[in-house]
Amino acid sequence: MAKIFISYRDDDIEWRNNLYSLLRNPETEFQDVPIQEREDYRGTSERTIKDYLRPLISDASCLILLVGNNTHNGWFLNWEIDVAISRQIPIGAIRIPDTIGGLPPKIKGMEIPLVNWDNTEIKNMIDQFFGR
Repeated sequence: MAKIFISYRDDDIEWRNNLYSLLRNPETEFQDVPIQEREDYRGTSERTIKDYLRPLISDASCLILLVGNNTHNGWFLNWEIDVAISRQIPIGAIRIPDTIGGLPPKIKGMEIPLVNWDNTEIKNMIDQFFGR
């Protein structure tokens, strides 16, 4: 089954929750989009976090990165991107409204879709990943 892994900085968790709600809303065209469920592992060791996240990323059909003001310097984001790249998992990005931060260095030179926080743009990107 196709699944989405949402990559975000902890300070952007509100936007992760907004995207999750959008993708789960039965009144939108997204209700059938499966999302990798994540638990909160903040405060645990780096090894524990990596051991938890690696299989979730590996099992995903795509990784969607939320791009905010500080995304470019998110250490775990870069690691998540590395895992996705090593497993040839497609990566897309969604710009958080009213932010101007850059992309993480790992993907600056890559051709990945970067869309605005717009239902139609998000839907088109997801449809592209799932071959719809």
